[in-house]
Amino acid sequence: MTTIAADPIEEAIERVLRFNCPVRVSTDRSVTDAYLAELSARREGIWCESTAEGDLIISGASDPPTSAGEGRLFAQVLAADLSRPPGTTRPMTGGFNIEGWGFKIPDISWISREREAAALRDGKIVRGYLPAAPEFVIEVRSPGDDLRDLREKMVGWTTHEVLLALLVDPRSRNVHLYRNGEEADLLREPETVTCEPEMPGLILDFTSIWPLFND
Repeated sequence: MTTIAADPIEEAIERVLRFNCPVRVSTDRSVTDAYLAELSARREGIWCESTAEGDLIISGASDPPTSAGEGRLFAQVLAADLSRPPGTTRPMTGGFNIEGWGFKIPDISWISREREAAALRDGKIVRGYLPAAPEFVIEVRSPGDDLRDLREKMVGWTTHEVLLALLVDPRSRNVHLYRNGEEADLLREPETVTCEPEMPGLILDFTSIWPLFND
């Protein structure tokens, strides 16, 4: 991931759009919720998140294999959602405004209706960002993603009320499972990944995912 030392943010956005890789921006400006929401709305296809250090991470669209893999995983989670207690499965366009952590956008997420209803009752939606954390997230690593940044994000998810977080690294064919207070569980080229007990009945099939990344 490229690191830009300071503003202007617009140059970072142009770089993301031109090279289709995430950019981490160090800025002296206060990264408020309103500012992050304004940045995310500035250009179509741009997503902005904050880090614990106060930097910005600006991302763009996934490359075709990654996008296809995300789509197939989303379809599996969505299908399982129909047989679970009521909940909402969200693609990458669904973001979360998490107290103490800021705006975050997982590639795929699931949140129970109870948690979603409580957030809508007690919190304020800022430009579509739900003021809560989901119970389950999946992040799929794109070619330009820094693995250290993604690992930091996964730990952040599980320390902010996410019960299970999966990091899928398709080019190494590894899946990392994160739970709060536990070491990440590394699965090497799994055919299936069981997401129980956090997501009862959800077993993800990766046999149709890995062939998408045969470079």
